[in-house]
Amino acid sequence: MLWPFTLYRLLYPAERYVWAQVRILHETPKAVLVSNGARFWIPKSQIHDIRLRHDTFEIYVKESMLG
Repeated sequence: MLWPFTLYRLLYPAERYVWAQVRILHETPKAVLVSNGARFWIPKSQIHDIRLRHDTFEIYVKESMLG
């Protein structure tokens, strides 16, 4: 039987992914400069999805990527 609360999960919790509203300022072949109050370079390999919602870009990234 697998327990939902194992010692491994307590020591190494799973990364959370979030949708973040951003402004895309600049794009290079390997990264995107975005702004959501602060400017961040995000590698394209770390962006899992992009969507346009109500005239605003949203990116799906790890929660720790945005500050």
